[in-house]
Amino acid sequence: MYLLKRSYVKYELEMLNLFSQCQRERQIMLELQHPFISRLVCTLQDGAHVYFLEEYSIGGDILSLMERCGGSIGEGICLKIASCVLLALSELRLRNIICRQLAPENIFIDAKGYAKLGNFSRAKKLSVGSRTMTVFGVPEYMPPEQIFGSGQDTTSDLWQFGVLIYEMLIGNTPFGSNVSSTENNSTEDSRKETFSKIILGINSNLVSMLPGADVQVVVQQLLLPQSQARLGASDVSDLYISAWFMDVNFNKLYERDASGLPK
Repeated sequence: MYLLKRSYVKYELEMLNLFSQCQRERQIMLELQHPFISRLVCTLQDGAHVYFLEEYSIGGDILSLMERCGGSIGEGICLKIASCVLLALSELRLRNIICRQLAPENIFIDAKGYAKLGNFSRAKKLSVGSRTMTVFGVPEYMPPEQIFGSGQDTTSDLWQFGVLIYEMLIGNTPFGSNVSSTENNSTEDSRKETFSKIILGINSNLVSMLPGADVQVVVQQLLLPQSQARLGASDVSDLYISAWFMDVNFNKLYERDASGLPK
């Protein structure tokens, strides 16, 4: 069973000069054949639209799951989802692809309960040693290097991975603004407050809200302002052997063998 995930209006693609971005998304998704990445079946078009037809994920997205669970999810479920996402990120790293869309609404649950990374509308394949300078996205998920304009590479996805884990467990990101929506210039003030928090990295008080010491260490080391200092920056396998992931058998998990996950 397949599902129409996205459609683009050709007129808007032309007006905003986004045809190349649409083509890039298609090429990247066709390249990625992985058990924890949503599979692109085909793209279709008519006179007005371009359509992306992907495999159906019966469990919906992680954001919907969090809402059904009261706003956040338990550590055991979070670990399972994060383990699947980590394998997907490893595949992207291998191919030097940066996702830049790592968020609960872009991760889906399949019929077997496994998480699949989807939505590569902002993904980009980088040449070796290069960085991309584009600034966009949800402010609370932006890594410091995007705010500073120093360029992003695959280590930027590690930052978003840390924000994702935190949000799944707590119900909100660690960098949300406290600016009231009723205040003048609230949108700009909110963005400035969020950015000022991001460039400092996560503080110890926020880390202490996470449910266990092992996940606290992982999130803290993913949310380091210096991109090359993040856990997994030099070798993604450093994440595999961290204490929080220690009981996951990633070889079995890759084969979609449930015994690879801790009980």
